[in-house]
Amino acid sequence: MPTSRHRHKHPHHPHPKPQPKGGHSAAAAKPAPRKSAVTMMVVLLAVFGTGIAFLSAGADTTWLIGGALLGAVAGYFIGQGMDRVAAKTK
Repeated sequence: MPTSRHRHKHPHHPHPKPQPKGGHSAAAAKPAPRKSAVTMMVVLLAVFGTGIAFLSAGADTTWLIGGALLGAVAGYFIGQGMDRVAAKTK
């Protein structure tokens, strides 16, 4: 059934949030440290580089290591850029 537009609405009071016992703790005041995107991107792009080297050159160890190194270097610079942008928007 539709509600009347002329009827006064009842106020909704939010429930108070529970306070931690013992006052404010040091852990609650200090935010968690940010994780760096560099390590994640280095590992991810090293795996991608190894996969691309495997698909293009086969199971040759030299090309696999080279692809992993090239992917890791690219991941380092991409992770640095991601951290820089995240720090700027913070």
